Amino acid sequence: MSKWVIDPNDVVILNSGWHTKFKGHPDKTTGAPEVTLVHRPTGIEVKRVAPWGRYSKPQAREVRTALYKELLPELEQKVAKFLHIPGR
Repeated sequence: MSKWVIDPNDVVILNSGWHTKFKGHPDKTTGAPEVTLVHRPTGIEVKRVAPWGRYSKPQAREVRTALYKELLPELEQKVAKFLHIPGR
């Protein structure tokens, strides 16, 4: 029996946003990339926010990609538990 995996077509990146804090000057603006994944059929969602800091657009994209890769197994585990899939 093969291991159950979540169908990527059922996963939606609900919010790939950016939290910011403005301190009066653009050079002092910090932010935190965030990613929220939702499994459409069950409505289960997982969310993670990166540490606050200064990120260029390419750096923020890399951080969001890393967050996605971290969150997908977590979402898969929650969905499997919700659906009572054996061996998960």
